[in-house]
Amino acid sequence: MAIVAGAFLLLFGAAMVWWLPRGFPEARYTRIAYVFTALGGLGFLIWAILHMLPAGVAAVIFLVLGGIFGIIGFMRKELRVSL
Repeated sequence: MAIVAGAFLLLFGAAMVWWLPRGFPEARYTRIAYVFTALGGLGFLIWAILHMLPAGVAAVIFLVLGGIFGIIGFMRKELRVSL
């Protein structure tokens, strides 16, 4: 299950990093949040496959950083759409 979760986080984070600049070019903090999410997914994949504790700890740290930067991006209202 950890492999599936890690792969989802990695693919979702990478897709959002690719898509965000097209729709919201000024969403810097939100893009950084998704970079950290993708890195967290990669860390979980490494942890699940190789059972390396430092990779799992790094994955958790990356996901926490992603959450912090995501909150900053939300508070800055980076994804606001103007009509």
